[in-house]
Amino acid sequence: MAKENQRVMVTKRLLKDGLFRLLEQKNIDKVNVTELCKESGINRATFYAHYGTPYDVLTEIEHKMIDEIMRETERLWKQRGSLDFRVSTEIMCQYFYDHADVLRVLLRNFSGQDFARMLNQTYQKILDSSILKDADKDNIKLMTAYLAGGGIFLLSTWLSEDIQKSPQETARLIASMFSDSAILK
Repeated sequence: MAKENQRVMVTKRLLKDGLFRLLEQKNIDKVNVTELCKESGINRATFYAHYGTPYDVLTEIEHKMIDEIMRETERLWKQRGSLDFRVSTEIMCQYFYDHADVLRVLLRNFSGQDFARMLNQTYQKILDSSILKDADKDNIKLMTAYLAGGGIFLLSTWLSEDIQKSPQETARLIASMFSDSAILK
């Protein structure tokens, strides 16, 4: 059984790598299954065993990003006993900085609404799980919506225009916008 799981993992990795190469040249709406399979060295039947469309592959990449950010946040939260908003934001900024090539592809291929949803889910999980677990749920919902909307443009500008700010400086900037916020106290 483990061998089958490893085979699936290799197949999915080949498809993600192939999709990434194609997305460096064109947008997701111009990628079809046939060319993705050819680029990845995978047959169509194998593709359809795992995905329905190339967009599904891209969505899985997005979910992987969220999961990795959450794992790192939870690891630090357990290690330190708690995390503040700035540290959680720094984890996200560092991750996005380290994976800027993937983030640029996501920003180019997801609508603003899709990417806002991804950021919103990430912040919601971070704030719910550690920082604001006792805060008003409606305040958390509104705050994460605001962070996600502004976060798209901040991250896009920071990474695509190659602004020379470290992840720590960017996280401090974001956190400073909320330093007087009653929701963070």
